[in-house]
Amino acid sequence: MRVAITRSESDNHFEFYNGDSGSACAVAIIDIDSAEGQRLWHVLGTHRMPVKVAYTDHPRDVIEPDFALSKPLLNDELKAVMARVRQRLSELAPTMFSPLPSLEKPAVVNAMDTEPTGAEITLQDRVLLKRWPDFKQFAYTPSHVKIAVLISKKSRDIATLAAMSGLSVAETTRFINRCHALGYLVVEGAAPVVEREVRASRPAQTQALKQGFFQKIRSRLGI
Repeated sequence: MRVAITRSESDNHFEFYNGDSGSACAVAIIDIDSAEGQRLWHVLGTHRMPVKVAYTDHPRDVIEPDFALSKPLLNDELKAVMARVRQRLSELAPTMFSPLPSLEKPAVVNAMDTEPTGAEITLQDRVLLKRWPDFKQFAYTPSHVKIAVLISKKSRDIATLAAMSGLSVAETTRFINRCHALGYLVVEGAAPVVEREVRASRPAQTQALKQGFFQKIRSRLGI
């Protein structure tokens, strides 16, 4: 039996991972006295994440929570939660969260904030999908899937993706940051100005070549 801890249903869905398998099944065995347990309540409290706690032998099944916490968790509150967990589990062993250490990355924090800060990816940066997202790892909508399709073969910036998907720029940024944090994206940066200048100069170069070609013909004809 394991204790499953996930975000409550919301746009900013958040999950903890099973450290044994590394799979995104929203499962963690937590020891509040361990360093990882302390880190857990700190992250939850810092980012004001409502969570639900449930017990299950089959973590991939849909589970109903025994009780829900809709306010930020404090240290004493989480200790009380863990006390109830210990009553239900015959053995509780601390398990490393995978990939919990990545929570220190700004992109991950941005993905969970109500308003993204854009510290990692700017509106001008173009992103390209390098592997298809595992949508079981976070809540998503059909518009999120559409964004994944749009950047599967061509890099695009956030503003363009927002316009093409119908989502707001803020929601598009959250989704892109989420995917970036999970390693699904390649960030190519903004389109270079030099590239546009080169493209703009091509018609002039072509026109010059044509004029030179026609001049040779006129010279041969004595015109």
